[in-house]
Parts: sequence; C-alpha cells; structure tokens
Amino acid sequence: MTEMSRRAVLGASAAGAATLAVGLPAGAAGAAGVRDLYTRRRFTRLRGRKFRLTDGTRSWSVKLTHVKDLEHAARGEQRSFALTFRRATPGPPQGTYTLRRPGFRPTVIFVVPSDRRRRTYEVVVN
Repeated sequence: MTEMSRRAVLGASAAGAATLAVGLPAGAAGAAGVRDLYTRRRFTRLRGRKFRLTDGTRSWSVKLTHVKDLEHAARGEQRSFALTFRRATPGPPQGTYTLRRPGFRPTVIFVVPSDRRRRTYEVVVN
C-alpha cells in the first residue's frame, strides 16, 4: 500500500461527495437537512469523542482528534474542512461508512487512511 497524497485524499473526497449527492432528497428542505449534517460546528463540539464507523456488517471504534481548515478554504469555513480520526489498532480500508455515536444523527462519510497501518483517517468535507 502506498502513502496517500493530499491530492489523492481530495480526489477521493470528491468521489465520496458524488456518492453522497446521489442520495439527497428531491426537496430543498430535505437537501438542506442533509447539508446540515456536514457542518464544522457539528463536529468541532465533538472533538476528542469516540464514534463508530459502520459498513452494515462490521464496525470500528474511532476517536475524532482534529477539525482542520482546508488549504483552499477560508479559515473557519463551516462547509469546507477536514476531520482526522484515530484508532489504536488497524481499521477499515478506504471507503464509505456511516459515522455513529449516541445522540448523533448517523452520517455517511468517505474515509481515507492517512498512514500505512490504517490507524489514522482523514475525511474532507467540501
């Protein structure tokens, strides 16, 4: 497995965003509700907390460690940011998963391992 570049992460995120866009409800109100799942403030308040990544049959515990600015976005931008999740043991491969935790509306995300051992994951929201 090769180390993922920032460009590969951004490109992969675009593919993940395309996957998410297919599932958006037809009405404007429904689309707005889905977009509200992908705001910086929603994740910032949960930094340091544990989540579960699930694929329908398996799940992995991850901890949200960072909420960061994207290079091309304004500082603190609510709809363009990156998340970093970590875990103690190797986790799942790159792919689309549902992020869950008690009191948190399940949210579909595209995760990319950012280290060879699959213990650190990046998610780009844009």
